[in-house]
Amino acid sequence: MDILTSTSSTGPSRDWQKLVYTRRARNKIKQFFRNADREENIITGRDLLEKQLRDLEFNPKEIMTKDKVTAVAQKMHYGSEDDLFAALGFGDVQPVGIANRLTSDVRKQREANRQREREEAILADSTEAPAKKKSKDHHNEDQEKQDRKRQKVSSSGGVIIQGVDNLLVRLSHCCSPIPGDEIVGYITKGRGVSVHRVDCPNVKSAEANGERLIDVQWENPEGDRTNYNSDLEIQGYNRNGMLNDVLKVINNHTKFLTNVNGKVDHNKMVIISVSLGVRNLEHLQRIIDSLKNVQDLYVVERKMF
Repeated sequence: MDILTSTSSTGPSRDWQKLVYTRRARNKIKQFFRNADREENIITGRDLLEKQLRDLEFNPKEIMTKDKVTAVAQKMHYGSEDDLFAALGFGDVQPVGIANRLTSDVRKQREANRQREREEAILADSTEAPAKKKSKDHHNEDQEKQDRKRQKVSSSGGVIIQGVDNLLVRLSHCCSPIPGDEIVGYITKGRGVSVHRVDCPNVKSAEANGERLIDVQWENPEGDRTNYNSDLEIQGYNRNGMLNDVLKVINNHTKFLTNVNGKVDHNKMVIISVSLGVRNLEHLQRIIDSLKNVQDLYVVERKMF
């Protein structure tokens, strides 16, 4: 067998990657072309990243500063920005991932600014509400319903606010409002609208501190298939089987029992705290009424934190 060699050969052919059998050989060939085409890959990678940033409506010159690109490269374990661009050009990484890393802080700031604008809009709207209330008397009921339908905004919590799009809305944990409860909201700076039951002590505290309350309402007061968290405090005489009786009643009404804990005082009185999922106020009230029928239970009430 004769082995033919050539002094003019500059390296392997790209077709060799299809012929070799071992992963090590394929990787060696791949590494050769990665190094051979490095300068071209750097240019290609930079162009790909600039295009991706423009597609995301960012100015590449503002985003692709040396400090920012180098920081991202180091986080991704590349030695330099050129190494990162070369990897982009070669196809080892995708430009959208790099673009997202580079623009993370800018996007967070943009969202914070949008959130602040929404908060200011809802506050401005709430100051105009008293003036608008008079004019509502001149609208017929059908017209009012149509106006509300055009203006309403839904949130993941099933709460709507008039006239403002994409405002962050969250149900407070202190009173755990559920559909059917009378509710009110107030702006928490940078965190959107916090929704509380009207009898929540924190609402009175917010008013005392000058927080402006806003009108909110349930999108569907009857609730839907969504389960909302509710907390109960149960008190009674500690007897054998008490906890089992309590859990049996709850499980007959809901399968969403998330937390149970209890304690017994020196008078053998037990206090049981329960967190459970319910569809609406009527659903919760049925559970409370059933628990009140359990022997030796004296108090069953909603808990606030």
